[in-house]
Amino acid sequence: MSEWKELKTLQDLAAAQAAGEEIEVRLARSVWERWAGVVWNSAMNYRSRPAKPKTKKVKLQAWFNGTDLFWKAELVGLIPSNWVRVPAEDKEIEVPE
Repeated sequence: MSEWKELKTLQDLAAAQAAGEEIEVRLARSVWERWAGVVWNSAMNYRSRPAKPKTKKVKLQAWFNGTDLFWKAELVGLIPSNWVRVPAEDKEIEVPE
């Protein structure tokens, strides 16, 4: 995860927004909230970091071949007829879109 960078001026904030960075503003009680992108207040604290890459969730089905456990994405490739499905071992992972 990228480290947050403090934005001290309106120019820093504008540059971060133009670069597509993730921006947050600190509200009351030191709570950080996603910045709505419409208001600048010099008395408030802003921070940014590079935007996270877009991801999607993929379900992996678990299969046992008598010796080893394998995971395959749903509907990808053919499964040998002697493999046994093991739903309790299914996984869900995030991958880049």
